[in-house]
Amino acid sequence: MDINDIFTPHRYPRANYVEREQIDHNKLSDILSDSLTHIVGPTDSGRSSLIQYHLSDTFPLVVDGTQVTSVEDVFNHLLNSLITNPVPEKHGIDEADLQSIISSEQLVRGAIKDRVETGHYTLIFDNFGEMPTDVQEYVASWVESYVDRNIGVAIVASNDNQNAVYQANPNLRNRLRTIQVPEWGTENLKQIGKSGFDTVDTPMKEPTLESLADLAEGSPTRMHELCLETFIDIATEREYDVGQEYLPSGVK
Repeated sequence: MDINDIFTPHRYPRANYVEREQIDHNKLSDILSDSLTHIVGPTDSGRSSLIQYHLSDTFPLVVDGTQVTSVEDVFNHLLNSLITNPVPEKHGIDEADLQSIISSEQLVRGAIKDRVETGHYTLIFDNFGEMPTDVQEYVASWVESYVDRNIGVAIVASNDNQNAVYQANPNLRNRLRTIQVPEWGTENLKQIGKSGFDTVDTPMKEPTLESLADLAEGSPTRMHELCLETFIDIATEREYDVGQEYLPSGVK
């Protein structure tokens, strides 16, 4: 297994995901696929990775609000997901279908909505509060149409933008099931390092993991970066004992 699949600073850590005891993972797995969910937490708290972890065996259709400037962008992201990601075979879009669909924005929207309403997918609107206001309002109105329909939709937002969806559509208040994602504590950060290094048969001693976690300052992204640097330091030594402690610059 490649080390870049274990320590992944800017990607979902598929091979090294750490479950946190502060999150009810069983509950989240049960509700994501057929409920309207509001995932809220601090910046760099792992909101997006949490969603990917629980939907890794399903068919999530993801829109990243940081890459959206219009409603058309929303549907282009969803269309791309249907084309490039694994989906139920009968719902796939082949080249002939694609050429027909993209001939009109109305057809694109219709094709996406028809497939979503089969119930096989979970719509993910990540970084919801980063979308323009008019796009937020459109999406929030669309989400309202799925109330009580057993269709999975997750609105993902930072604490700073947690009220954005309700400002976009007050009718959604008390309609979304809120999941609060906590900040990362030292013990959970250490687990990123421990499980990752153990996976590659390069176990680290407790003081090293503690130092790395302290330097990460509550950031799982930074912890993955530090662990990757540490492993590279080890691997590039001319001669090394994997039981020795090698620390990236700044770790004491």
